[in-house]
Amino acid sequence: MLLNSTIPANSDRWGLFWANAWVASAIEVLFALLISNLAVLVSVFVYNLIQPSQLAGWSVGWETVRSSIKTTEIIGYILGFIAPAMWVIVKNLRLWRHLGFLFTLLFIHGIVLLSTAVILALAIAQTLKNSELASQWVGWCLVIALTVWYSTLVYQKKVLDGLDRLLHKPAPGKESGSDVLANLKAQS
Repeated sequence: MLLNSTIPANSDRWGLFWANAWVASAIEVLFALLISNLAVLVSVFVYNLIQPSQLAGWSVGWETVRSSIKTTEIIGYILGFIAPAMWVIVKNLRLWRHLGFLFTLLFIHGIVLLSTAVILALAIAQTLKNSELASQWVGWCLVIALTVWYSTLVYQKKVLDGLDRLLHKPAPGKESGSDVLANLKAQS
């Protein structure tokens, strides 16, 4: 009984916490970043275990692991964030009230996709001349992709999930579809 008496209070508190689209989206993005970077975090930890003691162990370990990550790997990482966000946008393009916002997000996605595709193609063909510029551009594209993904999650939670609450089935009567169908059948 004690457990059952504490659940409603806790669930109401968490319900209010998850009801805020900005906070819930931020938690979703941070959770995905943590899980998708778990291998990198474990690599930094293992690097620090096997290296002799150094003054700045975690910073040295992090820099060593970060320097071994290639630009092309980051491009794949970016596409992992863009794909679900693009699906939400394309799926909901029928919402004419939000077309400007959705097309803006798609335009940003297009720039990120095309520019990273060019960098990836040049890297695979081994004709990439300015790898420092490519690395910086890919870093900015990663930040932009995360921002657009977060914006898409907030949009989904604030607008799309709220549409279900706005739509309701009318009760049987003059406004219901069954009543209109019965009237039409009676007239014919």
